[in-house]
Amino acid sequence: MPTDQYQEEQESVLSGQVSSNTSPDTLVLKWDFTVDGIQGQTLFNPGVSPDILVMTRRDMSRIDHLFIHYSTRENFSDEDLLPGTTFFFNWAVQSIDAGAGSFYYIDYGDWIGIDTFEKTKEAEKSDINQLLNSYEVCETDSDCIVFHWKCPFDSPRWINSKFSEVAQNLINHYLSWQTEPSELICNDKSINIKNVKCNNYACRLILL
Repeated sequence: MPTDQYQEEQESVLSGQVSSNTSPDTLVLKWDFTVDGIQGQTLFNPGVSPDILVMTRRDMSRIDHLFIHYSTRENFSDEDLLPGTTFFFNWAVQSIDAGAGSFYYIDYGDWIGIDTFEKTKEAEKSDINQLLNSYEVCETDSDCIVFHWKCPFDSPRWINSKFSEVAQNLINHYLSWQTEPSELICNDKSINIKNVKCNNYACRLILL
């Protein structure tokens, strides 16, 4: 059985709109889940406490979210945490909330002893680009900056300044696992940039 301290840590994973049920159901998931990212890197909404691994499964009728606490991630490598990486899980979890077609689970694999998983897809450049594109979200013009990515991601881009460090760390993380020379082909566009503005809640380029 888990200690009271560990149980309190697990119950504190969720915040914001997702709240833990008083008596969650334990079940074993046997599904593919794809890494969205570590909270703070991903823009997962509703809010999740920092350093929680957020994973998602989508089918025609529902969306399932799996939150993996940092203390039960010892079987994951750094490469495994890249967004877009997909695993097949045989994993004991507890259902913590459901509504509007979404279901939320938190991992309790260490407690029950079922924690096997198999990687079925590696992260790809397109997966990283999709997350980087989400960093364009903004509210005012002052949120937006011109940001130069590292190769092999086309540069420059325009994002919310609060994500600049997260974005660079994400790219560095991805590049640290790349060995194919073809991945290092870049296209650094030579364009005259006046500034970027927040248009319809997304940072957009204003050309000279």
